[in-house]
Amino acid sequence: MNRHAIKIVAESLQNLMIAIGRGADRNDPTYSTLRDELLSYEEIRSHLPDFVTTCRSGIQFWGFVKAMFAHYHERDQFVWKGFEPLFRFIEAEPSIPSADLVDHALLTFDKEHVHSAWQKALERQNTDPEAALTSSRTLLESTCKHIFRSTQCPLQRHS
Repeated sequence: MNRHAIKIVAESLQNLMIAIGRGADRNDPTYSTLRDELLSYEEIRSHLPDFVTTCRSGIQFWGFVKAMFAHYHERDQFVWKGFEPLFRFIEAEPSIPSADLVDHALLTFDKEHVHSAWQKALERQNTDPEAALTSSRTLLESTCKHIFRSTQCPLQRHS
């Protein structure tokens, strides 16, 4: 999961919902695009506000929020509060405690393809576990090859 990219999409949808709650264009197609993108990330769905999953368009959101709150500042607060659990989840530390340690170690021995495989495995761990496993295998193979080459191991001729 690319937390930074998801945060940008979430902030964009939050800002658009606030604008709609203040009377902006309710037909803006960006609403559906941003909403659909957030819903495509299975790992964050449970953190999305209910009004994001139920209001499929800006028009639906306007009807919903207008009926609940008479004033713009109340609507703003409602949207901000609704998105808070999502932002807390996105901004939380990654779930792999050793990820930073391994990341640093791979950077210090400066093999770009090894570091790239590590990044791919991390990015795919929640969204595409099979691809993450493939990236992990590539990482292991690349690391072993690097060790063999750097220690002048006789096996390097066979790799």
